[in-house]
Amino acid sequence: MGLAGGHAANAHMLLKGPLSNFPFRDGNGLFYITADLDNAKVQYVKDWPPIENIRGQFILKNTNITIKTTSGVLQRNQLDPTVVIIPDFSDPNGVYLTADGNAHGSTANFMDYLKHTPINDVIGKLPEKLATEGNGNVKIHLKVPFKDPKHTEVKGIYHFDNNNVKFDLPIPLLSGVNGDLGFTQRGVEINNLGATIFNSQAKLTSGINENGKMWFKVFATNLDYQALTKFYLQPFESIVSGKADTLVSFQIGKHGIENLDATSQLRGVTFDAPIPLAKSANESRAMSLTLQPSPNNTGVVIRWSYTDLLKGQQFISSKSAATNGQIAIGRDVDYLAKTDPNAVIG
Repeated sequence: MGLAGGHAANAHMLLKGPLSNFPFRDGNGLFYITADLDNAKVQYVKDWPPIENIRGQFILKNTNITIKTTSGVLQRNQLDPTVVIIPDFSDPNGVYLTADGNAHGSTANFMDYLKHTPINDVIGKLPEKLATEGNGNVKIHLKVPFKDPKHTEVKGIYHFDNNNVKFDLPIPLLSGVNGDLGFTQRGVEINNLGATIFNSQAKLTSGINENGKMWFKVFATNLDYQALTKFYLQPFESIVSGKADTLVSFQIGKHGIENLDATSQLRGVTFDAPIPLAKSANESRAMSLTLQPSPNNTGVVIRWSYTDLLKGQQFISSKSAATNGQIAIGRDVDYLAKTDPNAVIG
């Protein structure tokens, strides 16, 4: 930890005890300094955003250093009362720092904070792939070993307060995002985050699997299938209506989203199509949709099926809304071996 700037006032020092025992790690003496800090800057761990514009108190007691902040700025968000402690700067077993604090402000600034920490790589650089509107607050705990700061322990919770989240991916806008996102040095964990997607309420949970990759599940009650079809499969928008419960699962690795799967029995959805594709709202028929990055990472490939009667696959470029692909109708029907590269949907 380093005090990288600022001003100190009202400093006081007390030195008591035999100097041969300085700095009195065993308590056989007292070395005590206090000072008021103003506009100070603390670089609590290398390669992490510093705490700036600090107002608070600096306390040194023998081998313990404590900074108690009453206010400050962390990546342009306002820092609430926070405590940074080095329990023993002469510990032969290893010196470490702990920081416990709270901050509030815009979610965009919090995502920018994550971009500038090692957590960004752990979560597949997800903060770089989304834009947010709205505010929230964060509670964070850090434990930083000075000899090996790469092994910093992180535990925190970010609370979304009615946010909008837009991914730089073929995923629709999430509006009215409310709830808590937990994060550690291993990834993110979510127990019950609420949002609106495709005109429907959804609940998001996430965790970390045994391979260290993050998984996410979104359960949407009464998902609007006309809105979903308009977003992904525009040619079918006019024949699809209604809502159905839907489960969406996806996994994130160090390079981003690795796969996304959506499944539903489509109960409540109507297909206004010729028999045997036609479906009434009270019927149940299986639907699945899978999304994966293209092999050369220039977009995504979407594969979908409607029972065993209809299936399709299409490529969506990361630089264009235009898509190309194929649709196969009928049981045991495969895609064409050769396709017209100029055939474009939408």
